[in-house]
Amino acid sequence: MLLGLPYLKHLDRGDFLADAIEHLEEFEDKMGYKIGEKTPVALPSVTSLKVQEFWASEEYFFHSEEQMALVSKYCPDIRTMLFMFDKTVCQLDVLASFPNLEDLDLWGGAFYSDGLCDLLEQIGHRLKKLSLVHIEEVDAKALAIITVTCPNLVHLGLHNSDFEELSEENNEEVVDPFR
Repeated sequence: MLLGLPYLKHLDRGDFLADAIEHLEEFEDKMGYKIGEKTPVALPSVTSLKVQEFWASEEYFFHSEEQMALVSKYCPDIRTMLFMFDKTVCQLDVLASFPNLEDLDLWGGAFYSDGLCDLLEQIGHRLKKLSLVHIEEVDAKALAIITVTCPNLVHLGLHNSDFEELSEENNEEVVDPFR
């Protein structure tokens, strides 16, 4: 289907995209040539797809680094992404390989421990929409980092993420994040 629709941009809830691209890559390996080269089979010449959305699989949720690298290779125009994160399957920095990403809906992870703060330093300036769902380690400093690294945000969502404040027992000052 993807090869037959070379101008397809919007693939609503296309949770099968990574699987379809893996199939393309396997096809290339088995046949001994790359998609886009002249082939003995009647396939359209496709070096990249125009799809602009990525939706996490609703069957297995978490995508591997290899899958995300293939999606980045075949779909360089991805602008909108719903990504479910599990550090045992993939690292967050793989999202930096999407040069046109501007709308990120990220589910899971920890702001500091999993490197979300580092990812935002790399791609934050491109983001117009950021939605963080079930993100741990969100504190005043995390909000400050989002403010500095994502200056072009039009929409920010923090959903089911506990806001952590510094405890007064440790004699540490609680910073007003909205200052």
